[in-house]
Amino acid sequence: MRILIADSGSTKTNWLFTDSSGESQSFKTSGINPFFRGSEDIYNELKTELAPKLADQPHQIFFYGAGIINQERGDVLRVPLHRLFPDANIETHSDVLGASRALFGSQAGIA
Repeated sequence: MRILIADSGSTKTNWLFTDSSGESQSFKTSGINPFFRGSEDIYNELKTELAPKLADQPHQIFFYGAGIINQERGDVLRVPLHRLFPDANIETHSDVLGASRALFGSQAGIA
């Protein structure tokens, strides 16, 4: 399974693309915050900055970002990601949840 994970703020996005064999790629693109950018703008950027860097299509995408405070804001990112990767299972969440998962995994905890 090929997984793409993003940690995004307003100024930069860190990406990790990994597969079940343990191979991985990491790279950066500019920041993507759905409070300041629309789906079409995000799509155009990802089409030129992200898609060419990937060795293959991801099966699953986890996008953690600033500005994703509800499903509506998450959809601002989910829509362009789905246009680029129509067969991928896509989840968009707050960067706070991303930090929590990075710290605790699936365990309970307080930070």
